[in-house]
Amino acid sequence: MADNNTVTLALEGQVTVADFATAMLGLSDLLAGLEDDVAPGAGIVWIISGLEAGSFLGTCQAIKGDKEGIQRVIRSYGDVGAALERKHSLQGYSPRVSRSASAISSILD
Repeated sequence: MADNNTVTLALEGQVTVADFATAMLGLSDLLAGLEDDVAPGAGIVWIISGLEAGSFLGTCQAIKGDKEGIQRVIRSYGDVGAALERKHSLQGYSPRVSRSASAISSILD
């Protein structure tokens, strides 16, 4: 099975430009924070590989970096998303990850 090298952020409903900007800045900082936390030195480079309008569906793809580190970041991204969905605290992550996740979460509420 091929390694997955993408993460996706979905916002439902009408998305304002301000919400889009907040989401993308939050996502960028979240991915960088997760790399620092779970894959330091992995050198991951993320690009936007898909954007869909209407609601908002944005996909980022890792195009460079340590493959194991990329997988750790992607798994952690999923863990953070699941914790936010369940309204659980983010245990074991840095304040940077918590702040970034909170910024994204604030536009989802």
